[in-house]
Amino acid sequence: AYIERHDLWVYDFDRGETTRVTEIGQPGIGRVPIGAFTRPDIEVSRFEWSANGRYIAFETVVRTEVRRVPIPSYLHGDEPFLHEVRRPYPGDRDLVRNLSIFDTRDQATRRLDLAHPRQRLFHEFSWAPQRPELLIHQGSDVGEDRWLRIASAETDEIRELWHDHRPRRIYPIFRALWRADGDGVIFIGDTDDHYRLYGLELEGDQPQILTAGHYDVAGSYSSAYVDIGGPDNALFFVATRKSPYERHLYRLESDREPVRVTQRAGVHEPVVSPDGRHFASVMSSDSQPAELYVGAVTGDTASTRVTHSPPPEFDHYDWIEPRYVTFPSRIDDYTLHARLVLPRDMQPGKAYPVLIGNIYSNTVRNAWDSDRPTTNLQQRLALTGDYIHMQVDLRGSVGYGVDFREAFQGDWGRDDLEDLISAVDYLGTLDYVDSDRIGLWGNSYGGLMVLAALFKHPGVFAGGVAGAPATDIWHFTGFDQHLTRRPDTHPEIFADGSLLDLGDKLADPLLIIHGMHDDIVPYKTTLMMADKLMLLGKDFDLISMPNAAHWWAEPEHYARYTFGKLEDFFRRHVPPGPQPSHSQPISPAQDSTP
Repeated sequence: AYIERHDLWVYDFDRGETTRVTEIGQPGIGRVPIGAFTRPDIEVSRFEWSANGRYIAFETVVRTEVRRVPIPSYLHGDEPFLHEVRRPYPGDRDLVRNLSIFDTRDQATRRLDLAHPRQRLFHEFSWAPQRPELLIHQGSDVGEDRWLRIASAETDEIRELWHDHRPRRIYPIFRALWRADGDGVIFIGDTDDHYRLYGLELEGDQPQILTAGHYDVAGSYSSAYVDIGGPDNALFFVATRKSPYERHLYRLESDREPVRVTQRAGVHEPVVSPDGRHFASVMSSDSQPAELYVGAVTGDTASTRVTHSPPPEFDHYDWIEPRYVTFPSRIDDYTLHARLVLPRDMQPGKAYPVLIGNIYSNTVRNAWDSDRPTTNLQQRLALTGDYIHMQVDLRGSVGYGVDFREAFQGDWGRDDLEDLISAVDYLGTLDYVDSDRIGLWGNSYGGLMVLAALFKHPGVFAGGVAGAPATDIWHFTGFDQHLTRRPDTHPEIFADGSLLDLGDKLADPLLIIHGMHDDIVPYKTTLMMADKLMLLGKDFDLISMPNAAHWWAEPEHYARYTFGKLEDFFRRHVPPGPQPSHSQPISPAQDSTP
């Protein structure tokens, strides 16, 4: 089976015939293939074969009723034109998702009768290993509800296995899979104080916790890897058990303690072989970009590096190993975690400037930032002795339990901003930090945080760079509803969710960078913010990238230009290098070993 032209097709090797299962595929309305919202108007998005090879389950997604949002395009044609995308706003319920089963024996397709296709999404669906039964893992579009259901391909019967409602849930990046014997389900859940693995019998009671301890079963950026393999049907998963700054592969057999499989320090994105004997992992660390490693799942031998991606010159640099520190929140009992990149051979009695960024959740990681040039910038400016760099895991980050993550719900630019100010308080305890020279930068949510910091705490920061700042909740996407909820159900979040109401206290240098073809955070919102600041008589700088989407530093010549401007901004407003220290430390640094 395969998907072509947005439809599902099946090729029969015995008969040498191809069958077109669906005839629904419809291209998207956009004429410019740039940005995030460029999907087809109607498509078969994915499919799964049953174990006996008779049935195919497939998801269809219909976007024809989704709001059409115009985005000006200036460089894709002889004259400018309005490029349209299908882009939902918070509160929209126009995207339709359905799940169907195709029977290869009678060539019949049946749509499963699942409620509210406009308000629920399919996290996953998978067939039982022995029976034609489909495990359906659904979630509500606002993230508050999860369902596990079993559908029979033979009878079309659908029964609910488990339902969980959690009003404060955000980022519902979960997994669910069949147990090897097909008589139970394993899934990642958040009903306890950490994200854990749970086991659930098909005819059983409440889910049973399989992993215990003060750690999260979680990936670094998305759902954690979970799989079953080997003769003993061992359970493999990725978790923060060693450290919140790392991600490792673990093996769990029956009721034993998890055994760590990956030994190299860093962040691992692994896959276990079908026989459960070996693993492959894309791994990076503070001083090593992502590479492919393979090894045995016994965990008692070192893995073998397969790829060598950087040029030979990379190994000539003596890369700096960051420090990991903790400090208290200034407003509650949370312990906050940060990553510091310090210049080597810092001069005694001298104080150095600090750049906080890239500001975002989940940045305090023993990993090389391969998708954004953050690591390169940090290392280069620290190696020259010009700047200390800091990243903070703000509330909402993974690795510190359910409560810390959910504290972010509907509260961006407020308590999470206090986490940043707590970081500034901590920096003030270090005699090698010049508290008058602290700058900050971030993109998207990070851009929002830069604006919130300068608007609400004037004089604390020497300057800030806000990339594609998400200034206005009403212009968030419909896929952000797990954060925003809907205006009709949570009007209090929308009443105070826009930075467009602020700006009158801006007194510090500000640079805004935004791609004009951004369909995630519309460029329009930055123009609205700029117009407001002009009306208030504020001084700021704006760089508009004519053919950039949400990430304004692509392609490469955009990266050279924008990061050159970013560095020049900080060198002017947050002067580099050591200067005589006039401050006294309040308390010693508190290191946290990764």
